[in-house]
Amino acid sequence: MLAASTIVSCKKDQLSDEESELTTAEDHSFAESTFNDVGNIADEAAIAGNLISYKTASDADALLANCATVSVETVTESPAKIITKDFGSANCTGKDGRSRRGKIIVKHTGQYLDSGATKAVTFDNYFVNDNQVTGTRTIVNNGHNTANNLNWSLTEQGSIILASGVGKITWDASRNRELIEGESTLELSDNVYSITGKASGINAKNLAYTAVISNPLIRKMTLGCRRHFVKGTIVMTPSGKLSRTIDFGNGDCDNLATVTVNDKSREITLR
Repeated sequence: MLAASTIVSCKKDQLSDEESELTTAEDHSFAESTFNDVGNIADEAAIAGNLISYKTASDADALLANCATVSVETVTESPAKIITKDFGSANCTGKDGRSRRGKIIVKHTGQYLDSGATKAVTFDNYFVNDNQVTGTRTIVNNGHNTANNLNWSLTEQGSIILASGVGKITWDASRNRELIEGESTLELSDNVYSITGKASGINAKNLAYTAVISNPLIRKMTLGCRRHFVKGTIVMTPSGKLSRTIDFGNGDCDNLATVTVNDKSREITLR
C-alpha cells in the first residue's frame, strides 16, 4: 500500500502548475452557464408578459416560479417594451433548483422573432445561489441563416461576485446562438441551440484568459439538460499558461466536462 501511494504522489508532482490549473476552466464554464441561464429566463419572461406567442409559459419545463412576478411596461416614446422578472428580496427557488433574488430587466425593441429585433438585459441587485450577477446582455435577431435556422447575435459583459468570498469572475463574450431544433412547436423544452464565438475574462484568482469555441456548444432546453452544455469544445488560454480544451461530452445530460492540457485530461464538475 505504501508503494502504491508513493507512485500516485509522484505522478501528481509531475504535473506543472500550468497543467494543474483548473480554476480558469471552472470559472469560465460557470460564467457561461450563468449568463445562458439569464437568457433563458429573459425569453420566458417575454412569453409570460405576452410579448410573443411563439412559446408558452405553461411549458412544464419552464423556470417560472410562483415566488417570481413578471411585469410589462410600454415605452411610449419608442416601439419598445420593458419586461421585469422580479424574484423578490428573498431567495426564490426555480424548477431547476437554483435560488434567485432581485430583478432581471429586459428591454425589447421589435417582436422577438422579427429580423432586426433587439433585446437588452440588465440587472437590479440580482443573485443566483447567493452569487451576485452584474452587467449587460444584448441580443439581436439576425433572422434565418443559410441553413434556414433562426439565429441571434449575443454580446455579454458582466461579472459574478462569488458568495464564497473568494473573488469575482469577469466575463466578456461575443456569440452567435442558432436554434437548430424546436422552432416549429409551441414548447420550450424541445428547443436545441448551437452556440459559436469567443470570450475573454478574468477568473476568481485574478488570472486573465481568452476562450474560443472550437466545436459548436450544444444546449438542450429540457429541464434536466438546460443548465449545462451537452456537447462541444472550447479552447482556453490563461495568461502565461498552456492552452487547454474543455470538452462538454457526447450529448448526454450531465454536469461533467473534461479539461485537457498538454495531453493530460481531468474531469471537472460544472456548477
